[in-house]
Amino acid sequence: MNNVQSDIQVINSDGTVSIRESLIIVFYIRKPNLEIVQNIELSIRKFVDLVSINALPEYFNYDGDQEDLTEESLNELIYERLIGPNRAPNGNIEIIGRGVHAPDYYLWYNGKSLEVPGMDDEVSFLWCWVPRSFFLTNFSQVIDYISNVALELPFTFAYASLGLVGENKYKKQGLANRFPGLDIAHPGCVSADLGNKAAGSYWLTLLGPELYNLVGGAVALRAELPEEISIEELTDSKCRILLNAQPEIGDTNRRDLLPMNKVLASFFHDKGLLHIPNRVIYFVDKYGMADRVAMERWHQRFLD
Repeated sequence: MNNVQSDIQVINSDGTVSIRESLIIVFYIRKPNLEIVQNIELSIRKFVDLVSINALPEYFNYDGDQEDLTEESLNELIYERLIGPNRAPNGNIEIIGRGVHAPDYYLWYNGKSLEVPGMDDEVSFLWCWVPRSFFLTNFSQVIDYISNVALELPFTFAYASLGLVGENKYKKQGLANRFPGLDIAHPGCVSADLGNKAAGSYWLTLLGPELYNLVGGAVALRAELPEEISIEELTDSKCRILLNAQPEIGDTNRRDLLPMNKVLASFFHDKGLLHIPNRVIYFVDKYGMADRVAMERWHQRFLD
């Protein structure tokens, strides 16, 4: 895969990276944590194999402090939190690469018991990313990873997209407003009330069985989406929707508004399945205060 566009980066005055462009992968799973721990173990190990253990030098312990990640500590972490006898109904594993404010590699699995009253639409998630440069160099391997996890996990909605990671929310929002194909969604917030809806319109979108049936299956997808969009049926009533051969970020300054993203967003919206977060507001204004209007506008950016 060739792409001459330079990575988007924001550098702090001390030379550290504040925001970096990455290939972001998210799987939303509407299954209780304890039912999927073995599937999650495989997905985590496959990610580590994809990027190498050396690319993920640390993990977060129960106190939120960082500790060294090695093959041994990874095995202990998975056993303690996912498959051992003392595992909890909720599971949490967060492993990180290098970079104080915007790690180059990252994985966070947040598994929920999904039995909290009044939280019927909450879902678990697996969220990971790699540097854009790694993705460009290892395109086939990254796509294979996504495909393998899609077959392994009982997800409801998943996607892969170029996006922005890092600490400065307001700056990320500004960049994402110009480049609508860049993902800045926070799965921890989106997952609070996603239910069986689509979390957005992305370059590579995966529908699990519930959502696949709700949209009308492959028949409706092929009938209502342009033929330029690739629709591939997977096993277990899942499907993959690919908008283009490679991801595009668009540019509102140049009127590049990503028409295929707009078509897919409208498809979900017309069926009442496009999710707009309501329970958690995670966008901020220039003063750092919660900004619901900005959040809703971004989640609806592909709608006319």
